[in-house]
Amino acid sequence: MAAAAALLLPLLPLLLPPAAAGASPAPTIAVDAASLGPRFWGVGGLSAGGSSRLLYDYPEPARSDVLDSLFAPGKGFGFQILKIEVGGDCQSSWGTEPSHMHSRADLNMDRGYELWLAAEARRRNPDIVLTSLAWCEPGWVRPGVLSPAGVEYHIKWLAGAREKGLEMEFVGLWNEQ
Repeated sequence: MAAAAALLLPLLPLLLPPAAAGASPAPTIAVDAASLGPRFWGVGGLSAGGSSRLLYDYPEPARSDVLDSLFAPGKGFGFQILKIEVGGDCQSSWGTEPSHMHSRADLNMDRGYELWLAAEARRRNPDIVLTSLAWCEPGWVRPGVLSPAGVEYHIKWLAGAREKGLEMEFVGLWNEQ
């Protein structure tokens, strides 16, 4: 905590508004490194809408070099958080991430690349915080994500991710509704 306070303290003047002429001086802010404050979860990235699809096909060693730069602590970005898309068989901006359940009777956790990416991130940083969000869902999930079918869809995805050793810290049910 003390290290975080030491890093953030020099940034404080940038966060406060400039003092106007004749205005009272800027407030004093006491920083107590011994007390706990809000948790800083870290710096992270998002993989969704096909943005990471091409990385899967990079030849080695380029692919590992990029993954190391993204997720290995002390190298490159060293992301501490990764948010991945729960594929839903739809065009979700820059591409289509396949669903783990094309139909209620069809379950396959090996489709797509998001869980692959999360596993690669976890391999490089065992402490990385993983989160997920669905941009859409297959047509059988009706009338929507909060329906019994939607809950089943997300529970099965979370259980499948867990079976692969990937726990999600935070889960979003849908994007930009």
